[in-house]
Amino acid sequence: RTPSAVFYSFQRITHLKARFRYMDLFSLWIIAWRFLRQDESTFNKRGDTSAANSRLKEIFHYLQAHYSQKITLREISDAVCLCPEECERFFKRMTGITIFQYLLEYRIKKSQELLNNSRLSIAEIAQSSGFTTQRYYSSCFKRLTGCTPGAYRKRKISLITFFKELLLLETSLTVFSSDSFHTQHKR
Repeated sequence: RTPSAVFYSFQRITHLKARFRYMDLFSLWIIAWRFLRQDESTFNKRGDTSAANSRLKEIFHYLQAHYSQKITLREISDAVCLCPEECERFFKRMTGITIFQYLLEYRIKKSQELLNNSRLSIAEIAQSSGFTTQRYYSSCFKRLTGCTPGAYRKRKISLITFFKELLLLETSLTVFSSDSFHTQHKR
């Protein structure tokens, strides 16, 4: 990209951020990331208006409020007063991904939060994140993150353990060096 295109992209994302001030940052990140992958002429042809942005915000709000449930395209489209086909086209045109791609990524993100911050079993996390089976959840998780949910959780635990050990080592080195400093200066 040329410097002017990057500057234009930054301006456009800043404009979107102002409009979607109350939207989940993850949703904004998805839009920004998809936008930066496209050339700016595609974005200009979309016909972005405040009504379109408002409708997109409604779709995001609906998906984020109901992600843990089974969601159909009909339910989403009814919530924003569009026919299902137009709802899907609209979302794809505005974000660069399908509604269900976004929903899957959002569910995985929410499940990562649960893996990091709870002691729920993987089956319970799968169910509370809107997946019908643990097997399907694990498959989607691995496809999007590169590791299984169990490995993700263990990796986080091992990182915490590593940093705790590093902190203990640093503390003991500090104590050791201060002890040796005091013994050398007492002589």
